[in-house]
Amino acid sequence: MHKKRLSLTLKKVATGTATIYAIGIVLTLMSQIILTNILGSHQYSIYYYVLTWLFILTIISKFGIDILLLRFIPKYNIKCEWQFFKGIIFWSKKNILKTSLSISSLYLLTVFLFRNNLEQELTNTFYIGCLAIPLLTSIYIRYGILKGLKHPNLSLLPELIISPIILSLFVLITEYFFNRTNTASLTMLYYVITLIIGSLLGQQWLKKRLPTEIHHVNPNYKSRYWLQITFPLFIITLLHQLLGNNDTILLGLINGTKNIGIYGIASKLSLAVSFPLIVANVLFAPIISECYSTNNINGLQHKLNKGMRFVIFSSIIFFTSLIFFREQVLTIFGKDFLQGSTSLVILSIGQIINAILGPVGFLLSQTSYEKTVMKTLFLAVLLNIILNLLLIPDYGIEGAALATSISIISWNVILYYKVRQYLGIDASGLFKIRIT
Repeated sequence: MHKKRLSLTLKKVATGTATIYAIGIVLTLMSQIILTNILGSHQYSIYYYVLTWLFILTIISKFGIDILLLRFIPKYNIKCEWQFFKGIIFWSKKNILKTSLSISSLYLLTVFLFRNNLEQELTNTFYIGCLAIPLLTSIYIRYGILKGLKHPNLSLLPELIISPIILSLFVLITEYFFNRTNTASLTMLYYVITLIIGSLLGQQWLKKRLPTEIHHVNPNYKSRYWLQITFPLFIITLLHQLLGNNDTILLGLINGTKNIGIYGIASKLSLAVSFPLIVANVLFAPIISECYSTNNINGLQHKLNKGMRFVIFSSIIFFTSLIFFREQVLTIFGKDFLQGSTSLVILSIGQIINAILGPVGFLLSQTSYEKTVMKTLFLAVLLNIILNLLLIPDYGIEGAALATSISIISWNVILYYKVRQYLGIDASGLFKIRIT
């Protein structure tokens, strides 16, 4: 009976998560269409470039604590270790407050020192973006707690539903109601406001979902132990973020911000190919933690088999559709964005391989093999930087796309075989039995 209830719960959560992601990806797509058509490719490129820097700095700021929470919250919840449950939440909030304020201060100082070398609009957008770092950091921490408590739906609502709607409304009202020209800096200000609104709502949802038992105990801490585990998780997350954004950063440093928005749209669209895996990862993360902590490896393989059938089939459909209708899709964002057609094809190839090989990074980082992930990602990032430096000067955005795809495929293939070697399971779910 317990297993049946658990299965029904997981199916319900999976359906809800898939629905939110589906709605979210449509809303995000509509939001990007509005932004690109109203801002134009130049202003959108500035906005996208600053946003990329903010995401990288946020990864540094949260220091892998969100993944730590995702790893230990399910464990403490199942074992009713409420003192440590409360302790890790308090410890997390205290640490991210320090790091986010420190990173924001260094960021602000750096922009001030280099302000004379930057376009004025780019400088203004950077300044306003400073406000987003503490907000994004706290949002990620809340994501980790809610996902660990098997409430991924609530963790996704601010980012995927609320933010694109509010941001789009602000931009449309400014353009058509107040008849004022939207700029990258003004759009960044609107983005910060959406983060504030999402944070306030998310905090209320979190309070209602926390176990009542933690209110009746004193927090207990394993600060040194948590910190030891957090560091490699932080490095993994940072390397993963660099792998996904080196192309954009190096494009900006080498060729300027002119075509970054065009490349950014191609990059975002290519993620649709691995969208099913993104949905699955939200569900796989707590399942991996639970199955590994109870040594139920065969059960984990069984769940992977079921989930990956959906992932692979859906990803192939998205890949095929995107390749055949890429020009029609890109035209929606504006005629300038047709320049990203070749980049979209190259990036999509990398994403389909990523989807087929399964949640290799999640499997290893959630099962005490985070150092293996860290080393592999480091090599992939190094390869990515070298390829970008070699290809961008001659091939521009197509060179950046090729560098990124090669790097993504490389690290996924290596980790796929590491999962088979260390855990004895097939991350792609193509095998129905445990591999020995």
